[in-house]
Amino acid sequence: MIDDPTRVEWRQWGDEAFAKAQASDTPVLLSLTATWCDGCQEMDMETHAEPHIAANINNGFITICVDIDRHPRVRERYNMGEFPSTVFCTSTGKPLTGAGGIRQVTDSVRSVWTERGADAGRIL
Repeated sequence: MIDDPTRVEWRQWGDEAFAKAQASDTPVLLSLTATWCDGCQEMDMETHAEPHIAANINNGFITICVDIDRHPRVRERYNMGEFPSTVFCTSTGKPLTGAGGIRQVTDSVRSVWTERGADAGRIL
């Protein structure tokens, strides 16, 4: 149970978090961060601290925050090109999609919008 649904319930990297994802048949949101990364700190203070975003993340994902300096193999496997990196995975750790920083996400959305406009949001 989530103590405060307006804050992201981060778990430690490890078998326990993935077991929880498997048991609940829930995808994983993996956040790769570093203490030296200004963008990572900004993401935590502004984006992840926004109550509606935190509630949405908590309701749909098992969340794992990884310090890339403490877990270099995780960094090598899941890095999306820059930090912070947000990776969406299966409950077994297979990457589904992700982005390195908010810039990649916004650039991707702008590109799709330029190509397809409002039709980009239509489900076929």
